[in-house]
Amino acid sequence: MTTGAGSGKRHSEALGVDVAAAIAGYTPRQIPPARWAEIRELVQQAVTAVRPPSPATAYTYLRVAARYADWCASQGIDVAAERMFTEANVEWFIATAAPTFLAKSSLPSYRSALRRIGRAATRRALWEPIPRELRLKKHGAMPPYSPTDMARFLAAAPLQPSPERRRACSALLALAYGAGLSSAELIACRAVDVESRGGGYVVVVRGNNAREVPALAKVDSLLQWLVDQFPEGPLLTDRNPKARSTFSGVVGRVELPPGAPPLDLRRLRTTWLAEILASDLRVSEVLKLSGLRNSQKFAELAPYVTMRDFETVHRLVRSAGRHA
Repeated sequence: MTTGAGSGKRHSEALGVDVAAAIAGYTPRQIPPARWAEIRELVQQAVTAVRPPSPATAYTYLRVAARYADWCASQGIDVAAERMFTEANVEWFIATAAPTFLAKSSLPSYRSALRRIGRAATRRALWEPIPRELRLKKHGAMPPYSPTDMARFLAAAPLQPSPERRRACSALLALAYGAGLSSAELIACRAVDVESRGGGYVVVVRGNNAREVPALAKVDSLLQWLVDQFPEGPLLTDRNPKARSTFSGVVGRVELPPGAPPLDLRRLRTTWLAEILASDLRVSEVLKLSGLRNSQKFAELAPYVTMRDFETVHRLVRSAGRHA
């Protein structure tokens, strides 16, 4: 097992005897013994790397790290610090798992503790400060990625170091950013659901929220590669099709360009929505394409959709009703 935190012995030399003893003797009550045996060394080394100043602080970090590592292992993420402690995985945990046992008011401090542990326990993982607008909200859309960020993501897809990572990165970008699919829809999408029409591609979403979504032209090459390479089975991965475990498992392995923000499905979908809102589509059409049941997110995204000049708006308003 590799942790990225270096030798636990090396870090423990800087700790007080009481703190080192607290870390070495910690055993969580809520985690089965077999699982604890699997993740114990990683948790101990990660918390040691933080260098907590007291046993009480050490216990706090141990509880947080143990619960997080237990969740990561249950999702199929490798028991290694560089695999578990990534921004994408921490954000997924905070958005999906943590609310099942924490009050909303406790989520920011839990995230802060995980990020501090992650910074100390890793060397290759990138940990950027979280802008204020990205902090978790119970309701509300995450801000879209910038055009520069998206260009870097799209360029990184064919350069992934393994076929599995290229597949995951390409599917995530092509279907979440390119067609606005949710996690469950993305996982279920197969080559047969991607149809070539009108010089581009249309993604056919099946199920209770069935619809047809023309894909953005920028993802045509990704969709073509996915359909050619994976004519049978899901486009994202052959793993067990459960949204949380699948995404935490495959997205956490995607390698991003240096300095790039975490790759987040919600932000990719929000970016797609902001881009189509900036087109000349009607509200009814955007609602149908997105699968949304109301237009609440439109107001939340308004600051990110550039307003046109007054002359253009004037012309459009004056012509309203002529072609209805």
